[in-house]
Amino acid sequence: MVDNKTLVILVCTDKKHINKSITAVKEVKARGAYVVAIVNTETSEIGDVCDYKITIDCVDGMNSLLS
Repeated sequence: MVDNKTLVILVCTDKKHINKSITAVKEVKARGAYVVAIVNTETSEIGDVCDYKITIDCVDGMNSLLS
């Protein structure tokens, strides 16, 4: 159950997943969750709908490990 005591950590480093991720963030935030996003410079706009955003640099090969 998601409520105001729930922490959600989202890792989004691939632009092809951003729309679904934004939708998912909005759904859990509507239920009161606190959302922390780990994004890169290509997906940083998802941080606009999160409570806190951690931006990492784009590194070849590394981002695929996080996805």
